[in-house]
Amino acid sequence: MTASQILGSTYEEGLKAPHYTNRRLLTAEDLHADQQAALARLALLGQAVGYGVVHGLGVELLGGATLRVAAGLGFTKGGQPVRLPQATQLTFTTPSSAGAAAIDGGRFQDCAVALGGGAAGTPVQGAYLLVAAPISRLEGSAPLKAAAGSAAAPACAAQWEVEGLQFRAIRLDGFDAQQGVNDTNRRNRLAHWCLGSLTFQQIESAYLAEPQEYGLLAQLGGQDVSGCDLPLAVFYWTGGSIRDLDLWSVRRRLVQSGALSMYAPLLGDRRTAEGQARLAQFQSHLQAVIADSVNGTVSAASVFPMLPPAGLVQLQIPYGTLYQVAYRLAQRLIWQLSGVVNAMFPFFSTQIPWNEHMISQCAQLASEHTNQSGLSHYSFFGRENIFYTLVDPDTIDDKLRASWYHNAFSSSAPIDLYVAYTDVAQLLAPEILYGVGIVTADLSRFGISAALIQSLATPILLQEIAELRRVPVESVNLTPIQPITLFVKRDLISQISGEQ
Repeated sequence: MTASQILGSTYEEGLKAPHYTNRRLLTAEDLHADQQAALARLALLGQAVGYGVVHGLGVELLGGATLRVAAGLGFTKGGQPVRLPQATQLTFTTPSSAGAAAIDGGRFQDCAVALGGGAAGTPVQGAYLLVAAPISRLEGSAPLKAAAGSAAAPACAAQWEVEGLQFRAIRLDGFDAQQGVNDTNRRNRLAHWCLGSLTFQQIESAYLAEPQEYGLLAQLGGQDVSGCDLPLAVFYWTGGSIRDLDLWSVRRRLVQSGALSMYAPLLGDRRTAEGQARLAQFQSHLQAVIADSVNGTVSAASVFPMLPPAGLVQLQIPYGTLYQVAYRLAQRLIWQLSGVVNAMFPFFSTQIPWNEHMISQCAQLASEHTNQSGLSHYSFFGRENIFYTLVDPDTIDDKLRASWYHNAFSSSAPIDLYVAYTDVAQLLAPEILYGVGIVTADLSRFGISAALIQSLATPILLQEIAELRRVPVESVNLTPIQPITLFVKRDLISQISGEQ
């Protein structure tokens, strides 16, 4: 005997599909209903997959008012696929040639936004959102059977319903009211306005309260963007050209809504996806700013009023941090080198001055002669006394991933900098060998050549680098690489608690 008990059933608003059986008369309406039911099921599957970009659909500025959208695939919030088989170019000042008469919205009849052609005229200066929406049109010609008893020639109907995409630029009027926006910081201001960086902190403070909408959709009020639109990029139109094109302000990887949507600010996948997008937005913006900078100088206060809770910047390592690592490397190298040399030349072992002075001199030479690339931490963050912490590379990864769940912050707020010890050691390695050569030059009077010292020191240093990286020695080299620095928003509450 089963323990289950049926409590009821419902068919309210259930999908309807024709029931096929032999000798049933079929009409176009039946086949159309079957088609619509299949599309509805696919849309439900699309909603389960999530909304966002699967791959491709990148947007680049070709110059002036022309954008290029790369081929790719995405899904709208309504579950409709947004598929672009080949790259296409868009001109912002030219209205779309695909007018309303050329579009049959029947295939996407649930779309709330009218899919007609764009309005003619010169665009108004301001911020715009670029979206893609699925559309369809009829093509070809198929003959119709003449009505019984009719003497008229058989008519024709469209043969195919072809799916396509329509791209729209939506004016972001709300951004006009933002304070403190200028040509230098506009891209950053626009990005964090779209991300809802400031409003999210107010929503998050409520924790388990009723979820509220935030970000770009909240700014638009849902009037111009529907569940049929896939956001691709934002840009600013001024002086007859597109400026500040930015993708990750609105572009997202697939985001699952999930059953935890009632706790979305805390547990939803959207927060993780937006944290990743926020980091990607900063990194791509920083890369563009560095490429455009005249002398390689970038000021975060000027360009990035808001920063992600953690980010990666190629900064020049300060002397104190270099010396700290260089001394440790020189110490280990020289003590091991002394053991090898003393074993090879036992008669001189008591006369060779292996001492702390030799180590500190080697570390000083290496720190002073190391050539660095990247930005100055002073010019970028606008402050001189920033403490660097040497950490394991895994710590960098952990802090970066944890930042996806933290809030953006002002670039004027306190920060902490982290750099991988192994990366600094790699940067210093060639100059450590140089320093060893200088401090051991006096050994030539014992018949110990500089070439011999280099041949003995090199494998020792390679082994040291390999042990630091936890990899086989044959996989490492002594090529200098400028380390990447991780900046992290300082935890002020922990600092205050520690001071009490």
